[in-house]
Amino acid sequence: MNPYWFIYHLQFDAITGKLERHYTGSTIKHLTGASLLHYVVKVPSIKEQNKVKRIKNLMELIGELRNSSTQITKSLDVLNQSTLAKAFRGELVEQAPMMNLLPCCSIEFGQSEKKCRVAKAQKDGRAAALRTLPSRDARSHRTPLDSWPKDETQGA
Repeated sequence: MNPYWFIYHLQFDAITGKLERHYTGSTIKHLTGASLLHYVVKVPSIKEQNKVKRIKNLMELIGELRNSSTQITKSLDVLNQSTLAKAFRGELVEQAPMMNLLPCCSIEFGQSEKKCRVAKAQKDGRAAALRTLPSRDARSHRTPLDSWPKDETQGA
């Protein structure tokens, strides 16, 4: 007799209630050797019994595949989260340095507009055009308040 088949047969009879009449005890039920002598088992052929063993092996394989699938799903979730985090940090593609995003493409923060124009003109080979550019400081910046009448009672 195949032991796997016998275990599954006992489990089936326990689930369906066929073993209830063989139990002893009211709170803690026992299946004693004496009651097992009265338990009738219809034993199928060895070929049929071996099918149960094959089914058991397939069920174990399904359980392993289910666990692997769960682990892969968790790994994909972590990968998605890390990919999104990298995308928001700008780490997925090569980023241009910040100075290349400025108009003259070769200055650093804090330089004046004239220096930016000079650097751009030198880069483009237009050094002669630099002499005609006024600096930002030399331009007159008038605001509406400049034309407002001054109160002569207050000191300048």
